[in-house]
Amino acid sequence: MDYRLLSNKKIGLIVLAFAPYLVALGMQVFFSKQLSVEEVGVFALVWLFLSMVLNLSNWNADKYIISKKDISKDEIDEVFTFEIIVSIALYLITVFFFRDVVNGYIDIKDSTLFWVAVGFMFCYYPLTRTRAILEKRLSYVAAYSPIFISNIIAAIIGGVCIFQGFGLWSMVIWKISTHLIEVLILFFVSPYIPRLRFNLLHNSDILSYCLPLFVGGAIGFIILNVDRMLVTSFLGERELGLYHLAFTLSHTPFILRELIARFLLPIFSKQDCNEKKIQIFGKLNGILQIFSVLSAILVTYWSDVLFQLVFGEKWSDAVPIFVVLYYAALYKLVGGFSVTLLSSVMRTRVAFDVSVLNLVVSVPILFLTIKFSGLSGAAIGVLVSIVVVTIIMYETSVKNFCNFGFLYYLSYLSVNFTSLYIIFTFWIDNSDGVMVRVLATLVSLAFAVITLPINSVLKRAFPKLLSTNSKV
Repeated sequence: MDYRLLSNKKIGLIVLAFAPYLVALGMQVFFSKQLSVEEVGVFALVWLFLSMVLNLSNWNADKYIISKKDISKDEIDEVFTFEIIVSIALYLITVFFFRDVVNGYIDIKDSTLFWVAVGFMFCYYPLTRTRAILEKRLSYVAAYSPIFISNIIAAIIGGVCIFQGFGLWSMVIWKISTHLIEVLILFFVSPYIPRLRFNLLHNSDILSYCLPLFVGGAIGFIILNVDRMLVTSFLGERELGLYHLAFTLSHTPFILRELIARFLLPIFSKQDCNEKKIQIFGKLNGILQIFSVLSAILVTYWSDVLFQLVFGEKWSDAVPIFVVLYYAALYKLVGGFSVTLLSSVMRTRVAFDVSVLNLVVSVPILFLTIKFSGLSGAAIGVLVSIVVVTIIMYETSVKNFCNFGFLYYLSYLSVNFTSLYIIFTFWIDNSDGVMVRVLATLVSLAFAVITLPINSVLKRAFPKLLSTNSKV
């Protein structure tokens, strides 16, 4: 009975943590139906700038707070003070030196209110470190309820704005409102609110942990958005709108990585030995590979039908881009937890190394593929660069720590993705139809089951289930 209650509690927490992203996804669908493809493209430009602001102000101090055992309130105050000072300094530099450039970039005239909002976005991450305090205490309901409530309220605000004629700025108001309301609620529910403390005694510890994550995140932001920058430069607003929707929807599974990482890091930090961490990592890897393959089968064969039903004809050109980007997102989902594993043993330098490698690999690939193949080239370039970086990472850092590399942790996923590509290319493209797609789905499902023994994927994912069956 206790196990059942515990399981129900865990399921409830996962639903609570995932619910805000479902609300945001629903709002993305709502705005995409209300606005033109070009308007969504302009919003993508505005959000690209605001995302850069969020990235520059995020030193990942929440991971420092969670990972460090017996951290004092004074040290939490030092972390908060450090981040808030850096955020305010960056905001002032942006306002004084880059305000006109940004105004011209996003084509905004009366910008006073917008820049007030930008100031808040610079301070968003320091102001949400109260969530890390709740996560460290395993108070997940209190930690994740604020963002769910804020998404609901902001969705209402965004809906009102769109019907009041605010156009694409309704999406901007919706996004900023979500962040602002979350901060306000966190201040009410947190057991401790960090204070300014200018006597920074742990500055070197904070920097040694957070600097590689910050630099890696900054480089990662460039990598994550260089495709959108190049699409804007080589193509235009309509193409950027199509790419933005395809990218946003395709990376929905990637949200799972962020959610699971929040639960996983505290769990890793409480393990007494590295072997237990590797065992948990292997189990999670097996579960995610199976989930990824099953979802990829659905996406590969039925995305165009779903797009027609949900978004309409105007977004049909986004379907093939969405499918390829979905594959890329699944590689990120399954492969990305290695960074969480290595961060739990204070190997945060890996995040920096991976980001640098990503930059070196992805930029030239994306430049060439987008320049010569347009939107489809952008999606293919993202997938190829992610696979290359994942192979290198797993064959170096992960293999050094776990004694297993890419073939052990991602071969099941890769084999099934290859089979999906072959079936779609040589079967669906030549003789499409509902029955053909149903048969292709069944064939791919059968192949996914047959290949489960690869590197003990099923055994790693569900060891207790298999051991019970063997006893019977």
